[in-house]
Amino acid sequence: MSRFFLFTILLIFGACDQNKQAEVSMDDEELVEMLEDLHIARSIVAKYRLFERDSISELLRVQIAKRHNMSVEGIDYVMEQIQMSPAKYLSLEKKAVENLKVMKDSLKLNQNIVTEK
Repeated sequence: MSRFFLFTILLIFGACDQNKQAEVSMDDEELVEMLEDLHIARSIVAKYRLFERDSISELLRVQIAKRHNMSVEGIDYVMEQIQMSPAKYLSLEKKAVENLKVMKDSLKLNQNIVTEK
């Protein structure tokens, strides 16, 4: 029993190694763009009824994969790899969210300009 416990502890600490480097052939800007697309897709899917979400989600994932010239499985792989380095993942995620906020603010500004005319 104690060997199992020790093995489990070692396995958990091994999985928490934050020094692992992501093995992804995309540069940071491409990764940020993919994260932006995934965020937008999640927000779109959230607006559908529960029983429609799986179908819509799969359609959007296929479109995102095509846009980034990879397979849907490739997106999953890239996400797994960049999440192995939490510091890098958080910096990419932060940049993606900042970019989305800028886009949102730009759309609001453009909408206000149109309604004022």
